[in-house]
Amino acid sequence: MQDLFIGGINMVQAFLLRSSGLALVLYYAKGGEKKLEQVLPDKPLLHCRTQAVDVNQLNDMFGGISHQGVVLHIKNFPTMSLDALADQIVKQASYHRVLVLDQVQDPQNLGACFRSAAAFGVTAIIIPDRNAVGITPVVSKVSCGACALVPLIKVKNLVRAMRQLKQAGLWFYGTSEFAGNSLSSMVVDRSIAWVMGGEDKGVRSLVMERCDSQFFIPVDPGFTTLNVATATGIVLYHTFVSGSD
Repeated sequence: MQDLFIGGINMVQAFLLRSSGLALVLYYAKGGEKKLEQVLPDKPLLHCRTQAVDVNQLNDMFGGISHQGVVLHIKNFPTMSLDALADQIVKQASYHRVLVLDQVQDPQNLGACFRSAAAFGVTAIIIPDRNAVGITPVVSKVSCGACALVPLIKVKNLVRAMRQLKQAGLWFYGTSEFAGNSLSSMVVDRSIAWVMGGEDKGVRSLVMERCDSQFFIPVDPGFTTLNVATATGIVLYHTFVSGSD
């Protein structure tokens, strides 16, 4: 099994607040006890051992990670079951934001989608378990650790998963340059899942047909094509900002 590490004060602290049970070892630079206090304002949250190492040794061990003197060794990235997500949507009073990626296969794109998902309050990312990239070292690096914060759900059948989550109260919004509604016209006072398509074919027709609404992203008519990572960042940002008004 591949060792997994995340670094940086804010990233490690956020991971411990959400998924402390997945932590194995917390490494910190000797003399950096104050940084450790920043990471662990509530020490009962910590369910793993800590180890102080020389800062040069920390750089040698984790040179590829922007660590700020703190690195966390974790068991695995967080996941969630479809049933657990449906249960959250039913029981929690707050609105949820979910991202559905239909057969995204480029790890660079998935990593960038994770970053946007973490930045704009997405509860979980849903992908099919076939014909789609999962979390790889490239995805982890591009996401800058965001894949350690947003749970990933793999499903055998996206359409069936959408049906279950609709029953729980989730609304599905698709994007298409041929849609009749602009992004600015969407309703945000509800739990929303954005459905984004893969690099080659976009959202499959069977999946798009199950969306409750479709929207286009206004762009310059001289260049109408956006890749999935860019489009995802735009719709999630727009939903995040509109929902906070």
